Amino acid sequence: MTWLEAGDSNTKFFHSQAQQRKRTNAIVGLLNNADSWCTEEAQVEDIAVSYFEELFRSSQSANSNDALSAVERVVTMDANQNLLRPFMAEEVRAALFQMHPSKAPGPDGMSSFFYQKYWHIVGSTVSHAVLSTLNSRKILRKINLTHISLIPKKKNPERMSDFRLISLCNVVYKIISKVLANRLKLVLPCIISDSQSAFVPGRLITDNVSVAFEVIHKLKGKRRGKKGEMALKLDMSKAYDRVEWGYVESIMRKMGFAGRWIAMVMECIRTVQFSVLIDGVPKGFINPTRGIRQGDLLSPYIFLLCAEGLSALLHKASISGRLKGIQSSRGGPWISHLFFADDSLLFGQASITECRKILDILNTYEQCSGQKINREKTALFFSSNTDSSTRQAIQDFLGRLKGWKEKFLSKAGREVLIKAIAQSIPTYAMNCFRLPKSWCDDISSLISSYWWGQQKDERKVHWVKWESLCVPKIDGGLGFRNLHFFNLALLAKQSWRLLHNPHSLFFRVFKAKYFPQTTFLEASLGSNPSFLWRSILAGREVIRKGLRWNSQERPIWTGTQSGVFTVKSAYELLEEERRAAMGECSHRGELNWLWRKVWKLSVPGKEDETTLHTLWQCPMARNTWALIPGRMQKLPNHGGDFSLFMQKIFSDFSKEAVEDWAVITWSIWNARNRHVFDAIQSDPVVIKNGALSLQRDFRQTKRKLNSPNVEGVA
Repeated sequence: MTWLEAGDSNTKFFHSQAQQRKRTNAIVGLLNNADSWCTEEAQVEDIAVSYFEELFRSSQSANSNDALSAVERVVTMDANQNLLRPFMAEEVRAALFQMHPSKAPGPDGMSSFFYQKYWHIVGSTVSHAVLSTLNSRKILRKINLTHISLIPKKKNPERMSDFRLISLCNVVYKIISKVLANRLKLVLPCIISDSQSAFVPGRLITDNVSVAFEVIHKLKGKRRGKKGEMALKLDMSKAYDRVEWGYVESIMRKMGFAGRWIAMVMECIRTVQFSVLIDGVPKGFINPTRGIRQGDLLSPYIFLLCAEGLSALLHKASISGRLKGIQSSRGGPWISHLFFADDSLLFGQASITECRKILDILNTYEQCSGQKINREKTALFFSSNTDSSTRQAIQDFLGRLKGWKEKFLSKAGREVLIKAIAQSIPTYAMNCFRLPKSWCDDISSLISSYWWGQQKDERKVHWVKWESLCVPKIDGGLGFRNLHFFNLALLAKQSWRLLHNPHSLFFRVFKAKYFPQTTFLEASLGSNPSFLWRSILAGREVIRKGLRWNSQERPIWTGTQSGVFTVKSAYELLEEERRAAMGECSHRGELNWLWRKVWKLSVPGKEDETTLHTLWQCPMARNTWALIPGRMQKLPNHGGDFSLFMQKIFSDFSKEAVEDWAVITWSIWNARNRHVFDAIQSDPVVIKNGALSLQRDFRQTKRKLNSPNVEGVA
């Protein structure tokens, strides 16, 4: 009962647990630049502060004109007018309630939840502060003070490079940033090229994953021809932290953003001041001269604008003939590059000449933007017809870059060479590829074994089928996710996008290769299809289950009221097909409030309810209730309707009596399970005594916690 008594109270036990966690996460020491191990608090602080002072120090010396020479003016007058219209209180409230309520707090020590919960009290004051800042384009440095939280990349980190930094901003600043981001992202689809799909409304990062896969599939299958082709995967080191402020301002001006808007964005960037959290205590004051923050809601969109400079250089070189690019199929669009946030894929001919041109462009971009290619995470892939001498020469020229590994989940997955981008987020794979059902079953089996407490050297009985555990809680299951159905629902989303985004790069690539003369719904598998195309067709079968046509002959999805496809509704459709054959549970939709009330009772761990016969009418239950003093045993059966029986309990008895009833009911259900599954017959006296003893101990524990004599730590 130790954790139950003192696990979340101001007790010695609680504080000992907190201290243990603190010791686990503490920075006990760091290696300095001379590789000397430093453990003194002042030394650790100096190492951390010096590291970030160097990281956020501008090194820009080159003129940004060269890097911006290919950038065109794309922001229209109407777009600028929309960006510059007066900020309104409705935007402030909307921005706040779009934020996650429980993210780690910044220097103000507050989370968004506090402001959301008490908006009716603090709303007018917060709105006034935010609107004053936005409309005056002046931010107090105090509002923009930011804590740097250090997240270890590995166990027992030794150097500052072993930590991942996250910026923790004040809530008021995050509201300001979110309001600006909400306006900016509406403009992005018109000004960001197709080569970038992350964070752009109407696009998905998986769009570029899919396009990249088709290009790689083509490279693997290319065995003829004198000229080989290649793909170069780039990773930018400390991408956000190295962004030069001058470059941000210059590219926004070149793209046509109004001066007032640029001034507002740059005010957010330039007024930041950092302190580093060492063991939870802020240390130092760092005034950066470059970098944008991971944790600032505006930063992803700023980085998109910066990357557009590189995209424009590569696009200009491609249309001028300096770079060749690659077609995934005859008649398809030429693709020279694809961006995935701070990762990139470049495509071209496998030649030293092509590599030299690519490096020239990258060097220009690096010098002006502050970005730096991480060669440790940069890799090459060649088409099958590229001879070994050419491969070796290119690798030597580019600095012995690694070759991509060909390993994934199944034989088809060996083509998934873009895993270098997607491997950190498994859902990317499920978004794009149909995982083998046997693999999904294996994972489900492991999860099921864990749930039932199975250890390595012992087997436990799985009393309920995994399919039953995947049923939603409100219908009697545990709400576990069926991986196979979830995979199909995600693939259906890709099919829906092919139906509704005919101008996207994603659509154009697949249209040219797989259904140039027909529609997506009529497309066949074709010859030499990629594993991705096979996967999308599997998703199409899910779409067909819920697809209808409106009066304008446009496809709509019947799974939602809006007619727009969602992964959740597709998953529910697949689950509904399976649940159709399952029996009825105790759930009644119109009595959800009553079931919620049962679950909120202050009793120990509870089980799902079953029928009135099991819990009240069967001999074991009747004999148990007969031993309970008072008038509860005299309640009528209500014709077999357990919901009416519950309502009678809640309306006629005290809170304490209802809690006793809940624990006894739970004990009867437990005894029933022991009888059914273990052939153990429980005596009603034992059931009654055990239930009341458990509830008595629980109440004593609660009273002890509320007693002023509970020993705490000052």
